[in-house]
Amino acid sequence: NEKQLVHGGKLFRDRVNNNQFDGFLIYPQIAITTGDCWGAWGGAPGPRYDLVLGMVDSLAKYARLDLDRVLVTGLSAGGSAAWYATQAYPRRIARLAPSAAVTGFADWTTFVHIPVWFATGQKDTNPAPANATAVYNLMRTHGFNVRQTLYASLGHGVWNAHWTEPDFIPFMNGMHKANPHV
Repeated sequence: NEKQLVHGGKLFRDRVNNNQFDGFLIYPQIAITTGDCWGAWGGAPGPRYDLVLGMVDSLAKYARLDLDRVLVTGLSAGGSAAWYATQAYPRRIARLAPSAAVTGFADWTTFVHIPVWFATGQKDTNPAPANATAVYNLMRTHGFNVRQTLYASLGHGVWNAHWTEPDFIPFMNGMHKANPHV
């Protein structure tokens, strides 16, 4: 579905093709009945997430995907899904980098070992900058290796700025579950 690849598809494909990132890019989407491709993954991990993890397992078995180097990123509702997937499957994720999404989890201990870099816009209303900063401060309080980028001139659409930050490729390439945040 070309609509799902509009945001980041070419950028990340070019990074793979230019040997900046040696990995697979998976762009799952949900099945919805509204006639467009936008929607929410839902808060509770379940069958949709299990299907994506099944695809990851298949790539590991048949195409040499390294299960110790799984990065989860996403934008807006996909960013929320990235937060949920990381909390639900913390042993499967090496790094988390959602854009235009924050979380309100109560149990931070499940993924405190996973480095997080999230981005939000100062002009965004969902998530509001105050909410994003509160999540950042709470994560720091709990001992996370967390980085927040707040774009002063942007609203909700921060993902392209986030994904093209000079440190983003090193963040992607530096992931490995053998090197968790302690």
